[in-house]
Amino acid sequence: MDKGKVFITICLVLVVSGVGAWLYIAPMNLEGSNNLESRVNDLESRVSEQLVIVGIPWGEQEISFMITHIGTAEATISEIRVDNKLNSSSPGWIGNRTLIPGQTGNITLYGLKYLANGFTEEESYQFRFITARGNSFYSVVWYGSYTMVTEQLEIQGATFNTGNANVTLSAQNTGTASLTVSRYKIGVSGTVTDLASSIAIAQGATASVTVPLTWTAGTTYDIYLVTSTDNQFPYRATAP
Repeated sequence: MDKGKVFITICLVLVVSGVGAWLYIAPMNLEGSNNLESRVNDLESRVSEQLVIVGIPWGEQEISFMITHIGTAEATISEIRVDNKLNSSSPGWIGNRTLIPGQTGNITLYGLKYLANGFTEEESYQFRFITARGNSFYSVVWYGSYTMVTEQLEIQGATFNTGNANVTLSAQNTGTASLTVSRYKIGVSGTVTDLASSIAIAQGATASVTVPLTWTAGTTYDIYLVTSTDNQFPYRATAP
């Protein structure tokens, strides 16, 4: 390419760049500095608040949302709409209203607070989360059949073993899912301590759990079995 063509090419690039800059900046200047400041603030607001929202049916007429804030500034949720409807009575939802950057929170929302008949099986709903700055974030949830997962352990008896060294509890899983007994404590204010080995108990199954305890004849003990999800199940027994 000769020098004349190079020069013309450079001129064209500069002209195009200049026109582009003018088209972006000139209208802002013509509209005034206040409008420019408003646009900058609006951009900063949108960048600073970024919510990732996942919702699942959690119970009868309830949907639970996990909300992760990946923005750069604190965000406060001031309003939630279901299919663009506001809750008819307060509170329509409970949970984390304010999230700091990097925080994950939870919000549970009640269908009957928004809709006359609440959530309907096999229907999907659009949820709009609006922050105090006016930014909106959306999540669509299909309200299908759900199963409440409950963890329940029924302790049916205790055997104080010879040697005053431990006690064995017979425990049945009466909940709706398998569970794992991993810790124990003695007494209401006792220290939660790890078992020598965790014991998994399938739904409906019964297992023996041995707890270290230097027991004294005639003494009553409150023994707690603690699951891996931190649920505690007590049993009161008197040593023979």
